Amino acid sequence: MKVHHDSDSEVFKCHHCNFHTKWKHYLRKHVKARHGSEEFKCNQCNFTAKLKQYLVQHVKVHYDSEEFKCNQCNFTTKLKQYLLRHVKARHGSEEFKCNQCNFTTKLKQYLLTHVKARHGSEEFKCNQCNFTTKLKQYLLKHVKVRHGSEEFKCEFKCHHCGFGTIRKYDLLRHVKARHGSEEFKCNQCNFTAKLKQYLVQHVKVHYDSEELKCNQCNFATKFKKHLQTHVKARHGSEEFKCNQCNFTTKLKEYLLVHVKGHHRSEEFKCNQCNFTTKLKQYLRRHVKVNHGSNRFKCHKCSYITKWKSCLVKHNLRKH
Repeated sequence: MKVHHDSDSEVFKCHHCNFHTKWKHYLRKHVKARHGSEEFKCNQCNFTAKLKQYLVQHVKVHYDSEEFKCNQCNFTTKLKQYLLRHVKARHGSEEFKCNQCNFTTKLKQYLLTHVKARHGSEEFKCNQCNFTTKLKQYLLKHVKVRHGSEEFKCEFKCHHCGFGTIRKYDLLRHVKARHGSEEFKCNQCNFTAKLKQYLVQHVKVHYDSEELKCNQCNFATKFKKHLQTHVKARHGSEEFKCNQCNFTTKLKEYLLVHVKGHHRSEEFKCNQCNFTTKLKQYLRRHVKVNHGSNRFKCHKCSYITKWKSCLVKHNLRKH
């Protein structure tokens, strides 16, 4: 391996790409990880790495005996650093507050990232296109993925479009987000996403860390929409009446559900048992609960559900 060294500025440059550093061992690590041919393979799964220490860290995931448990909740992990991060984020008393908005976090690095991304005046611009960002690492990633050499840029290609990336994970994520048919729906608004993590992130918009209390009774919730629905249903004066029976409700959507469920002639039948219903969503729910094999498990405790939306709510409320 040749090391290009600029003696004036004490910079070590990679002769394969534009990477440079002031530390010789970082250059060696970079060359080995990005340009080396040797690979370290996990003998328990398909994981591969060009640096031995990455394999060593990965293998810990398969060690059942090496579990680290939180002594304040049911959280368990096979990596010590994840436990330390969990304890700090979930049970730590120290909070880091943004002095420019209401953002708070228990992890300092999250605050630094937030300040840079939301309030930073400095912008990093790509000199090959119009891309701009307030985070330097995003610019580096953009340049590597979009404008890198053909060797890296096209290592993983999408067969649906011209997308290319240096990481397999990014390709899988792209295919799921751009070409996948599955959608994750928010149960509080019309938002939909093809990636579960986008839904989880979106749900936080409806979620308040402090409890929202009704000023007319003891009802409390962390979701603004739930409070609005409660006030309308319990304390509102407007009523919606069914013109086919004596049913009344303070919520228009409840009247629509009532009419569909009680006065429609059309029936939806389950093709796996004798269940019938006048509401299509009830049939879907029935099939999922009674005939579905999918289970959504919380990776932080023993909670299991057949509903993704319930898992999202559980994570927001409990963890």
